[in-house]
Amino acid sequence: MQSKARELIERLRELASGVDGPRRRQQGICWEIRVIVGRPTSYLDLFKYAVLRYRCRRIIKKHPNHSGNETYPIQHDWMGPDEAFWQLDLWDIETEYGRTRREWCGYIADKLEQKYG
Repeated sequence: MQSKARELIERLRELASGVDGPRRRQQGICWEIRVIVGRPTSYLDLFKYAVLRYRCRRIIKKHPNHSGNETYPIQHDWMGPDEAFWQLDLWDIETEYGRTRREWCGYIADKLEQKYG
């Protein structure tokens, strides 16, 4: 699990820095986590990867600016979190909403690094 966690931390840092964008523009942070963690190839991997995804979800829920919506955790100034997700460019570094999403990636990476080193 250590190597998957390290790979995920690196990917989240790339997204946070703006150096790289998401694999799919209309997919959020959870999609990126799912892609990196991947599909388990054994029962042991199934458990390990489930734990890693669970930790990520817990980190997201504990973010101080969490919207209160588990599916759409990132707030927007004047739209509901679900509306913003479906109507805006999620990763546009030129907007507050896009920058916020990238900042969250850094936050998740920091918390994972505390756990996995």
